[in-house]
Amino acid sequence: MVTEPITFKDVLRGQELIEKLTFFNSEVQQATYELSSGGDIKDWVTFHKIDNTDKAITEIDAPGKEYSRAIAKINIPQDTPNVEYEGEVIIATKSVEEEIEGSGASLVLRVDRKIVIKITDSEIIKFSTAILPLKYSVKAGDPLQIKLIYTNKGNISVRPDVEMKIKKNNKTVFTAIYPYPEEEESAKPFEQKELSYIEWSTRGQENGKYIIEVKIKLGDEITEERDFSFNVGHDMSYYLGALAGIGSGRLGLMLIGIGVLLLGVFFVRTFIFKKKDWKNVTSFVGNLFS
Repeated sequence: MVTEPITFKDVLRGQELIEKLTFFNSEVQQATYELSSGGDIKDWVTFHKIDNTDKAITEIDAPGKEYSRAIAKINIPQDTPNVEYEGEVIIATKSVEEEIEGSGASLVLRVDRKIVIKITDSEIIKFSTAILPLKYSVKAGDPLQIKLIYTNKGNISVRPDVEMKIKKNNKTVFTAIYPYPEEEESAKPFEQKELSYIEWSTRGQENGKYIIEVKIKLGDEITEERDFSFNVGHDMSYYLGALAGIGSGRLGLMLIGIGVLLLGVFFVRTFIFKKKDWKNVTSFVGNLFS
């Protein structure tokens, strides 16, 4: 487990904080780790498996030479004063009795990670959104898929909505508002939340370039705006695959030969007529192999 301290600022009383813990078992055989906490937050922390966040655990099995993960939930009591609290989460191997010079001794390997929590009375709304198209070019009829990742940096849960407008040749061809899914939990404070894809069907749409305008809204307030372009009718992965296939045959060798010849001509031209224009040389080489 990494030992870099974790700091939560501007935390409200009664709030639940979630921190994912990742640790690596460097041994070949499976190991069992005990999970605990200490300091000011000792009684606030419970541990859970990634796939079962309801049931608390005190230990977890870790396969050899693999990463394992657990979740630490930190519940701030309602009567907590507005001060700073320090504690730690602890991962330790289960104690093993070993004979040392004829006497039994307990050997435990332990890693602590410091946690600092600063309590406040003020509600703070602060989050950012990563808007990530899976592809910028799709085949005609295939859906455009967009992934949304919310990073909540504030101290209250948020459920942002998405407004999307799609244009072609400055003409709007589609507009819609996607409410935050009812079945999804809110993006909790200090949590990163990834949502299912937003999809737009290109079936029946013309090939060519489109512009997408995306607005992230919290209530009536627009918190973020992004726009990007994509193409319908051209899946670039197909062309990259075709080029990879060409490169393995005679035609590929011929293309490489032509490239080398052009590079030679460019070098001759540069050195004879432009006296070592290195900027043009590096630009040409970069473009040739990009």
